[in-house]
Amino acid sequence: MNTRLLADSPVALGSKKRTWKRVIMFSVIAVASVYITLAPAVMPLYSTMLFHPFKYPLGHYDQEELCGIRRQEVYFAGPHGTKLSGWFFQVPGATKTVLFHHGQGGNLTHCLTWGRKFVQAGASFFIYDFEGYGRSEGTPTRSGIVEDGVAAYEYLTNVRKIPTENIVDCGFSLGSGVASSLATSHKFAGVILIAPYITLKRAALDIIPFLQAYPPPLWPESQLGSWDYVAGNHPPLLLIHGARDNKISVLHSDELFKHATDSKTFVRVADRGHDDLHKAEMQPAIVTFLQSLK
Repeated sequence: MNTRLLADSPVALGSKKRTWKRVIMFSVIAVASVYITLAPAVMPLYSTMLFHPFKYPLGHYDQEELCGIRRQEVYFAGPHGTKLSGWFFQVPGATKTVLFHHGQGGNLTHCLTWGRKFVQAGASFFIYDFEGYGRSEGTPTRSGIVEDGVAAYEYLTNVRKIPTENIVDCGFSLGSGVASSLATSHKFAGVILIAPYITLKRAALDIIPFLQAYPPPLWPESQLGSWDYVAGNHPPLLLIHGARDNKISVLHSDELFKHATDSKTFVRVADRGHDDLHKAEMQPAIVTFLQSLK
């Protein structure tokens, strides 16, 4: 029997075609599944990749004071029935209180170098943890951390009775988006954005360029970012950014400063990156900014 003729028979050829169709179909489905799974609106880009919380006792919880000012450990109600944790360094005679929103990693104990700068400048300093960080309950989310910021603001105004005109809104890295979002609907004496980003999408594309393949519908909505805020009416604004920042490029602040309305100041630190920016000498600029606020 001629096996070659059998292999080339219509039945055999039809079977081969069906096999290739299945291979192609499964390949298309697999590629589509990977594409959808990695879409910013689907994959954990804004959870496991965006948030890196350190839960208590991880951190520098042995830090009792800043520049001789002892910490006051406080708890206040979060937006979802959770309990949020904060540290308050109350400087006697201070006319300004800095409300500090920290970045994506660690917890409030990792930003005390920034607190030292503000306390040395004569301002009281209040830093808190987002949900899921430090001693704060809950789980961080994009919208939730903005709500956490509102809760911290209300703690200062409603519990501490600090007038809004005496509060300075300050955010570092991820927290700069919280600061900007909060300042769009709440009054502050001034706003300080440290290593800020234009939009969360722009910051993500800088780190993961292939995400450019996704159209807007596959990106989640987010209030985080400073582009829209700085272009509107705002109190005096101070931008601080390291020129060697490899996490959030200093180009974000360059564009934000050009885009922002007055009054605005930009401290562009030539020899610092993202994680060592707090080591830079910028005390005169901070003192000048705080003293300029009415």
